[in-house]
Amino acid sequence: MPANLKQIQEHFSGTACALSCAPADRAVKGYDLDVSANPGGVVSAAEYLGGIGFALDTITGVDWIAQNEMEVVYDYFHPASSLRIVVRTRVPRDNP
Repeated sequence: MPANLKQIQEHFSGTACALSCAPADRAVKGYDLDVSANPGGVVSAAEYLGGIGFALDTITGVDWIAQNEMEVVYDYFHPASSLRIVVRTRVPRDNP
């Protein structure tokens, strides 16, 4: 059985890889937890989620032209619990 949502949120809130971590309304957003990671923390987030049974569903890129940033959004799901988690990170457009 995977970790529950509260345990996952506590994990990310207690690590240096996450800049923020907040539950989301799945009916509105389509996912249960939104994690904003620093660019160097994306691999740690992926390793943690993979270690507790999550799989990568999609990867999306967003170009925030006005903010001069690019964002990568990783969508994860857990097949046994149906939990969905988003991990996102932003980098400067001039140093991707």
